[in-house]
Amino acid sequence: MMMDTTEIEPLSVWWADVKLEVSVDGEFYISKDSFERPVLIVDNKAYLVFKITSRLGREGYRIKDISVAGLPKESVIRTDILVPISVSDLRHRMGVLSRADRIGLRSYLDNHDSPRIMGRKQ
Repeated sequence: MMMDTTEIEPLSVWWADVKLEVSVDGEFYISKDSFERPVLIVDNKAYLVFKITSRLGREGYRIKDISVAGLPKESVIRTDILVPISVSDLRHRMGVLSRADRIGLRSYLDNHDSPRIMGRKQ
């Protein structure tokens, strides 16, 4: 079944299969291992996403309107690393960032270091 890619809009929240990153001798590699988790679509052409976690102690932007985002509990957008995925990794759309969270995320990103792309050094 082909996915309707018109739904994959920037700042939408999706359930996706995300590969893991490993570090070997200071070099970063994308592992074949993966697990499913929520992600925020950052770029819907290159399919770059931020991982979302419910571990509130993690560094990142804390989502205020979790119900609009379609998340079951309080969550943080991990803005330290952009993760490349493919459209086939996306499982289903959960929601979107609310207007307040879009503004909050932009402000957060303006005041923090630029993210690293997964599998590459800073």
